[in-house]
This record gives sequence, structure tokens and C-alpha cells, in this order.
Amino acid sequence: MSFRRWVVGLSCAALVALLAGVGAFLYTLQRDEGVGGIRGTVMAGCQPPKVCLDIPLPATQIVFRRTDDGVLRPVKRFRASRNGSFRVELAPGSYVIASAPDQRWGSMRRVAVRVRGSEIAEVRLLYPQ
Repeated sequence: MSFRRWVVGLSCAALVALLAGVGAFLYTLQRDEGVGGIRGTVMAGCQPPKVCLDIPLPATQIVFRRTDDGVLRPVKRFRASRNGSFRVELAPGSYVIASAPDQRWGSMRRVAVRVRGSEIAEVRLLYPQ
């Protein structure tokens, strides 16, 4: 094999590797673009003026989205971690979060939340004690 062929082969391999890296980078940017959602905590707590400690709950919630005819349709179900924290990816739009019906902690008041673009909306979900 001549030196010239070796250099051309090496150059082609380097170009393929570079293009593969750029393609993977662009795919990651495209995939992450527009991904927003909600994050926050689920707590058992008190409403003012009562004073008590908030306790993290690993409770299950359902995220609903209102359809054009006004009906709430479930789009995601999630469970908070043991420390009460959660993060859910959602497309931009308006949602309602409610407790799943099979909770041993009872139910919480529904919470309306809006996801704008790729932003993450902060939410605190409270189950009354």
C-alpha cells in the first residue's frame, strides 16, 4: 500500500468519524428542543393558618389535558420519589394534576399548571393532613 492511499484512507475515516459526531450532537439538540414539563414536590401538610410540618409523600398523580370539547383526558401518570420529588416531561400546554384514586393518603385539590415551550414549571402538590 502506498503512502498516498494510506493518507487518503485515514482522511476518509477521520471525516466519517467527524460527521458521525456532528450528527449525534445535532440529534441531541433537536431531541432536547421543545421538551418541557413539570417538577416539584408532593407533601402532606397543612393549609394556613394551621402550623404543622410538611411530610414528603411518594404519592401517585395523574396529569390531565383538556380536549377541545372540554373533557379532561389523562396523559401521564407518575409517582413521586420517597423524598416527594418528581419530574415529568410534557409538551407545551395547559394541564391539570390530580391525585390517583387509589391513594392511601386520601386526595389533594387539583392543581392547574401551564408548560411554556421547553420550560420546566415548578409545582408543589399538597395532601391535607
